[in-house]
Amino acid sequence: MNARVFIPSIVLAAGVIAAVVVTAGGQTEPAPTTRPAAAPPASPASPAPPAPPGDPASPAVPSKPAPRALPPGAMMTGSLVEGLENTPGCLGVDLARWRSGRQSICAWFEDKAAVVAWYESEVHQGMMQQVVRGGAFEGNPLEHVADDSGPIMVIASLTPTPRGEPGLPQIVLPISQISIEMFQPLPGGVHIGGRLAPETFVVPGMKAHPVDGLGPPDVNEPAATKPATTAPE
Repeated sequence: MNARVFIPSIVLAAGVIAAVVVTAGGQTEPAPTTRPAAAPPASPASPAPPAPPGDPASPAVPSKPAPRALPPGAMMTGSLVEGLENTPGCLGVDLARWRSGRQSICAWFEDKAAVVAWYESEVHQGMMQQVVRGGAFEGNPLEHVADDSGPIMVIASLTPTPRGEPGLPQIVLPISQISIEMFQPLPGGVHIGGRLAPETFVVPGMKAHPVDGLGPPDVNEPAATKPATTAPE
């Protein structure tokens, strides 16, 4: 991300002091040279006039600082991650920063019910109240997702704006983009020593090769795809 940096200019001002010399005129004799004339006594400073009755001087009231916008990374850390991890059915959480400058938080859920539970949680609702002007978007969460659709990965992404540029009018954060996207795994894939998704995030047909290279890979197959066994007659 290439953010423009604005360097404020500093103006230096120099004050000029003028010396005023006062001379006495109209004298017929030169001033004595052996003894300098004594300077006139300084007049005592006059006290400031008292404030008129009924009009006391108003005390200085410190100005309140303008409310500071949440930093773009605020929604990606702290209580948000903790709230996700404490949601029943959330299998794992991870953070990512993309080459494009986007910042993302990825969460894996075992099913639709777990995602809805997170959406309706106190942490998520409170975050929407802080970030979205008006508090929420219209529509029902996951209204187009079947109840038995299986595991779901949710990615929330945002892109900070360059410094000094306005962000989205609907969002309090200084960002130019925000999205919530949901994905489901396709059958297949392979890994050695681990994968991006948690092990409890079921991916049909995912092959796990042993780290030592010995033996056949373990294949992650849901029970529905395993061949049915028949009892002997």
